Amino acid sequence: MSGVLRTVNRVVLALAGLVLLVLGGSVLAVGLGTSPPSWWIHDGRHDVLVSAADRARWRDDGWFWPTVIAALAVLVLLALWWLSAQLRRRRLAEVLVETGDGEGALLRGRAMENVLAGEAETLDGVDRAQVVLTGRRGAPQARVDLTLAPHA
Repeated sequence: MSGVLRTVNRVVLALAGLVLLVLGGSVLAVGLGTSPPSWWIHDGRHDVLVSAADRARWRDDGWFWPTVIAALAVLVLLALWWLSAQLRRRRLAEVLVETGDGEGALLRGRAMENVLAGEAETLDGVDRAQVVLTGRRGAPQARVDLTLAPHA
């Protein structure tokens, strides 16, 4: 998983958790009988969060509901983008290798990565190597990360 995606995951999960914790905790506290602050939208134990009067208050302003719907649509698109990024496979499961006789052989992607990393580590000056195969199984691409050995 790339560093950017890992950071985005942590930020999204932290924000979602914080929002759910604050909203859920405050609604629970009001439901248990704690008096809410004057600005809070939930007034009491038997109150709804968004009343009919609150929903109709912005009816005369033509910009309000289209803006709310657009913002929610953007949130849905961002959530779908995030979900597709989670489900996308980053490594090749198998690699198609030409055998020279018109046929092909399927190799496991992890096995090919390990072989390439082992070969790279045998080179002079290379301390450690990591290989990740991406792309399509007929046209793989390799990302090689080398850790060079310090000069002695």
